[in-house]
Amino acid sequence: MANIDAPFGLRPIAKNGQNPNNGGQTQYLVGGSQSTAIFTGDPVKPKNDGTVQVATASDALLGVFMGGFYTDPTTNKPTWTAYIPAGLATTDAKAFVCDDPQQLFIAQQDSVGSELGTSSINLNANLTFGAGSTITGVSGVEIDSSTGATTATHQVRLLHFYDVPSNTIGDSHSIFVIKINNHVMMGGTGTLGI
Repeated sequence: MANIDAPFGLRPIAKNGQNPNNGGQTQYLVGGSQSTAIFTGDPVKPKNDGTVQVATASDALLGVFMGGFYTDPTTNKPTWTAYIPAGLATTDAKAFVCDDPQQLFIAQQDSVGSELGTSSINLNANLTFGAGSTITGVSGVEIDSSTGATTATHQVRLLHFYDVPSNTIGDSHSIFVIKINNHVMMGGTGTLGI
């Protein structure tokens, strides 16, 4: 059965080694009136003003946005949300980020230009940043299948295919288990793929 083309960003599933996967997240500030929305599953990076923002292809990553909080500037009501809208004029927006360097995630490859197959295991890749959904709050980020290489600064490491019946290995839009390779808490340079 063919894989479904339905990007969902990066979704945490386990920890590397014997570390407990307790879903731990760290709270970070989000600057007011940011030009880009942040969706659940979006990789984020730190800014030099102490806040976080959505990363872009080839950036070192801090972690993955898992939801947020802000006081709605129109209603003055506290708002827990799956995404923080672009241009939100608030001063108290917070992002909850899965930022442990040992966290493992799943993500779908975009299958544009080439296909990452079993020979791509242990390579690194960058991400492609598609638009998230303002209805579901879910990210549109995918693994950029045309970037699989040993390059140390690539954003994620491809560890193995996600082993579920709905994920056909080698078909378009397959899902990989990945780890952030170029992590700001690990020096921001990454390690060479194999």
